[in-house]
Amino acid sequence: MDPFYSVPRKKSSVFHPLTVSALIILCWCIPLAAAVLAGKGHGAGIWNIFEIIALAATVLASVMYGWRTLDTNGAVLIGILPFLLVMTVIRFGTGNLPVTSHHLVNTVVYIAVLCIIGGLEGYFASRPDWKFRGIAIILAGAWIGVFLSGID
Repeated sequence: MDPFYSVPRKKSSVFHPLTVSALIILCWCIPLAAAVLAGKGHGAGIWNIFEIIALAATVLASVMYGWRTLDTNGAVLIGILPFLLVMTVIRFGTGNLPVTSHHLVNTVVYIAVLCIIGGLEGYFASRPDWKFRGIAIILAGAWIGVFLSGID
């Protein structure tokens, strides 16, 4: 029997999910800001630790939040918002925009698929049954697989 099964779902505010999302976005932006200020591209160094933390947080935050709070809306928001904002705002901010329509479509599909998987992770993790939480963990693995397939 799941110990969270008897916990009633309470209506929560969006403050906690937005705070978690902001922390994840901050972890993504710290290495970028350091690279821009140093005038160099990405490379080995202390700032890569923040990239690893941001990647792990992007994958696991929605699962952990949904699992712990059973807040479906908040978990889905955490699964979608950080990656969507980071991938779109950083691309526009750095001028790394797709130049061909084929590349634009590939970029939009890549970001959309990762956002959908992240949202589904949060949704399934917020369900009180272990089967759904297993699905959330499988989706987290799928998110990593899709993310790695998009690296050039």
